[in-house]
Amino acid sequence: MNYKEYIQSDEWKALRQKRLEKDGLCCILCKASMWLICHHLTYDNIFQEDINDLVILCHRCHVRVHRICPPRHIPKLVNEYKDERAVPRSKGVRLFASR
Repeated sequence: MNYKEYIQSDEWKALRQKRLEKDGLCCILCKASMWLICHHLTYDNIFQEDINDLVILCHRCHVRVHRICPPRHIPKLVNEYKDERAVPRSKGVRLFASR
């Protein structure tokens, strides 16, 4: 099975749904609830990911994360923000610029 087939599989869809629910059905950086992407923090466990290998980002934050960070630094950047649910929305937005 290749990656394109995998992300269409029931297994992937179930894992993605669990991650969506864990992240509150919104982007972990800006709290947007539309155009959500299940982003891999690592591909070390591809096809057998743990839920903690993934985070939910909106399309805009996903593009910005890839633009400002080399791939090896993305997990550190995302982990700094993913568990700060009580942080005001502006903190995550300031990281990337205002919407």
